[in-house]
Amino acid sequence: MSGPDNFRNVSREFLLTMAFWLALLLFGAAGLGLLQPRQASFRCGAEEVVLYQAEPFFKGKGGLFSGAPRQTDKFSFEGNYSLAVFPDNPYGFELKVPNLTGTEQLELEVWRYVENGGPASGHIVAEVPGLMWQSCNEAVEVRDNGWQRLFCTLEVPANSRNRELKVYCWNSGPDPVFFDNIRVNVKRRYPL
Repeated sequence: MSGPDNFRNVSREFLLTMAFWLALLLFGAAGLGLLQPRQASFRCGAEEVVLYQAEPFFKGKGGLFSGAPRQTDKFSFEGNYSLAVFPDNPYGFELKVPNLTGTEQLELEVWRYVENGGPASGHIVAEVPGLMWQSCNEAVEVRDNGWQRLFCTLEVPANSRNRELKVYCWNSGPDPVFFDNIRVNVKRRYPL
């Protein structure tokens, strides 16, 4: 073989080898979950209701939230509506986040209102079924109109890889609790 033909063959082999290694790297990174975004944000203000698989949900930024049949205009922190959660149906604003990596840190926030200044029985909960259940119900801010901001940071267990996270509001008391402006940030601490 002459010089230019040999150069073309070597160049082709080099390019094929590089393409193979690049494909292997990308498939490996995808398999380890390294190509997932570092942060996902979800927000909902109980304002917009949509149907999904014939069921009503709140439409929020980043996802759908449960509890839309209990949308109310009786009280609201912002906008026209909030979510009313009653003792006989104590859960709402549920959001599901699939495919955890086990490295996530969570920031949870919601505004809570208890009519007539009753006990603070409204919680925001993070759950990985069978592995973790944590609730936050301490107010970090209270407005003059009675609305209370709940905020907490949590970490999912390391063994929650490929599991589903559920975040929701829970009423553990005897009186209705109103929730508005839920926010969930899911941050990956490191890429593995």
